[in-house]
Order: sequence, then structure tokens, then C-alpha cells
Amino acid sequence: MEKREVTPKLMLRSGILEEFWELSIDDYKGKQEVVNIVKDYIAHLKNARHKGIGLFFHGSNGTGKTFLGVEVLKAALREGYTAQFASLGGVIQGLTDGWYSTEKRLLYEKRIRDVDFLMIDDVGKK
Repeated sequence: MEKREVTPKLMLRSGILEEFWELSIDDYKGKQEVVNIVKDYIAHLKNARHKGIGLFFHGSNGTGKTFLGVEVLKAALREGYTAQFASLGGVIQGLTDGWYSTEKRLLYEKRIRDVDFLMIDDVGKK
């Protein structure tokens, strides 16, 4: 797979929020052991994609879960993979909208179901 530049247009199309565009994993202020795990995962993206291996971040608000997940998505985009950021509510809305609209079902499939790397955020939000 060919490396590519991760442009604002590509990040926007992938659902990555603008507040994360200029950041890198080196900007993370949390536990170094977590950074090491994420960097190792990023170093082995091809294997992770091939074997269907994902990451699950959990913790209290403000610990950097979204930040780290976005860094994985940006790395995947750089490597030429497709990647999408979505909230759990957005995933459910896209799925249910597709029940009544072929156009919305196809969009859901392209953005959620058929993507190489999917980040679902706010899973535990009430």
C-alpha cells in the first residue's frame, strides 16, 4: 500500500475532528505505557488489518482515549487504508436510516461497514 499525505480534506471526509488535525501522538500527556502500546499497534497496522485486531480504550473523561484513537486513524490513512471516526449514536443513526433509504444504506456501508479502520467514540456516554 502506498503512503499518502493526510490532508485536512481527507481527515474531514474520515470524520476526524479539526481539533485533532495538527496533533501527533507525541503530544499525548498520559501514561507512557499506553503510548507504547498504541505506537506498537501503529507499527503493525497491516497485520492488525489482516487479522482483524483492534484496540479498545476505556477510562474516565479526559484521559486521551479519543486522541489516541484518532492517532491510529491518521496513521492508517497515511498508510493508504480507509478510516472513519464516528460516535456510537452516529453509527446507530446511520444503520437505522438505511432501513428506509437505499442511498443512506449505501453511505452507511461505505463509511462504517466497509472501512479498514473504524473508531467508535462515546460508547459509554449517557
